[in-house]
Amino acid sequence: MTRWNLASTDSQVVLTVDEDDSNGAMSGTLQAHGTTFQVKGAWSASGSVPGRNASAFAISGNDGLAAPTWVSASGIMVGPGAAPQSIEIQIDVATPAGALIPYQAELLPHA
Repeated sequence: MTRWNLASTDSQVVLTVDEDDSNGAMSGTLQAHGTTFQVKGAWSASGSVPGRNASAFAISGNDGLAAPTWVSASGIMVGPGAAPQSIEIQIDVATPAGALIPYQAELLPHA
């Protein structure tokens, strides 16, 4: 297992997940504009099957509150799965009030 720690340059989006190279499973947290979500998902490596020309992932989860806010996100990774050099991520947040809020960001490695 490897831990990914990536953030947008303004730190409004932070992805911290553990990933398993053997099966592509991912779990951890996604912080988006002040809300922390527990997320799970999976990734697939570029070249893992014919026609897969980019490494990609998808995650989803919620903030754990009684009336949860839900999040889903997908992204394209640059660099090896154990240590992406950057991620282009699309995020959708579904609030208890009925709003769907989209975000897009480039994530880079951070400590």
